[in-house]
Amino acid sequence: QASGDSTEDIGSRPFKLKRLSNEFVFRANSLPAGEVQLPKDGDVIQFASGIDVVGSDIDGQLIISYGVNDCEGAVFTLAMEVVQRMLIGVDPGQEVVDLMENVQR
Repeated sequence: QASGDSTEDIGSRPFKLKRLSNEFVFRANSLPAGEVQLPKDGDVIQFASGIDVVGSDIDGQLIISYGVNDCEGAVFTLAMEVVQRMLIGVDPGQEVVDLMENVQR
């Protein structure tokens, strides 16, 4: 928060969604009991808790810290060139909810 800014001002700023990625999971990084290979899917509970860019947003690194199963933390690093390829353009006026797919039951 810049000095002199109040939290009331944040909602009135003209932030616009420009790009987003499809959803993804963090691959499980611990062996289940009795297993000898890491699973190819994610843990049951995952939540991103921090994000930072080291270097430039073109050729730097994206660092994401996240929680696993509400009992441990982990860090994932991804090259920004990969992140840039994952991002999908959003038309002016579109919001995340406009781009979500309905779940078929």
